[in-house]
Amino acid sequence: KLLEKMNLEEAQKYIDEGHFAPGSMLPKVQAAMGFAKSGGKAIIASLENARKAIIGESGTLIERK
Repeated sequence: KLLEKMNLEEAQKYIDEGHFAPGSMLPKVQAAMGFAKSGGKAIIASLENARKAIIGESGTLIERK
C-alpha cells in the first residue's frame, strides 16, 4: 500500500502489525521516526525521486503529529 504520510503513532502501529520488512523498509521507518521524534519531518524516498519528494510529489512523509 502506498503511504504518502503518517505520524509517529501510525508508523508504530504498522511496525507492531509487521507491515515493514526487517531488511528493507523497517530500518528506514525507524530512522525516520527517530528524526520526527526530535521535532523534524522525515521523507523516505528513492534517490531517483528525491527532487519530487522534497516538493511533496513522491515518497512517504513521517512527522510527529
